[in-house]
Amino acid sequence: ILYFSIPSALISSLYRKELVNGQLDMLSTLPLVRHYHSVISYCICGTVWTLLSAILCYVFFLITLSHTSAWLPAIGLFLFGLSLNPLAIIVGLIIKTPEAVAISIPTIVFIIMLPGMLYNDLAYDIQRSIWFEMVISLLPSSAICLFLRHIFEYESLGIQVTWVYPALISNTPSYMYIFMLFFDFVFYGFIAILLV
Repeated sequence: ILYFSIPSALISSLYRKELVNGQLDMLSTLPLVRHYHSVISYCICGTVWTLLSAILCYVFFLITLSHTSAWLPAIGLFLFGLSLNPLAIIVGLIIKTPEAVAISIPTIVFIIMLPGMLYNDLAYDIQRSIWFEMVISLLPSSAICLFLRHIFEYESLGIQVTWVYPALISNTPSYMYIFMLFFDFVFYGFIAILLV
């Protein structure tokens, strides 16, 4: 999961470097170029790297998963990588130096991954619900942790996970995690464009 934060850290630090050096202001003097065009172009560059990483993950899961389709976790990781790009741009707007941005993105990804990692172990069975998992899934790292844990729990039991197969206790179907990862991408992308 932390590997998918590398493209986001690079695009955010490069965007911040452009912003600090004034190159972005120079480009903005052209009639059709605005700051959000640069954000979108950097997110497209990050998407290409994320797509290549997701393809590698697909090959890995094709070899290792014996019951579940390898597309399921690969699509989840791809959407996770996509949602990190605008989130990294937002962090890059808050942190002023490009070097600090490159270091802070993986750190932030790890920190926001903790609720998803620890949720299944710390929450009592009666507290685990689809709505609480959707709130936790507003953090992309937590969403992918919940989704991968859902897949791997059933895989260890020898059960095939499909798009509609519910989680053990919360009864959250697989497509809800995917939907939340896509929602995170749209939500953070909208915020990044508004803030730029």
